[in-house]
Amino acid sequence: MSEYLLFISKLYKIKTTNLEKIISITGLNDYKNHKIEKLSKVYKQRVGLAVAIIHDPKLLILDKPITGLDQIK
Repeated sequence: MSEYLLFISKLYKIKTTNLEKIISITGLNDYKNHKIEKLSKVYKQRVGLAVAIIHDPKLLILDKPITGLDQIK
């Protein structure tokens, strides 16, 4: 999963210094080395959220952003 985030950051030429912070914010710390296809729907959504915030947008508009998500600790 973290390889995917690294790939996305390189694809869009984004500095990778915030990857650990983004992984932590989205509650994916325990899943850094998991393949996305092996993650549950909830954690796949968290990966999608991490991709959405990886470039530090000023405004982020999400359609039903918390459907199926557990509380992020």
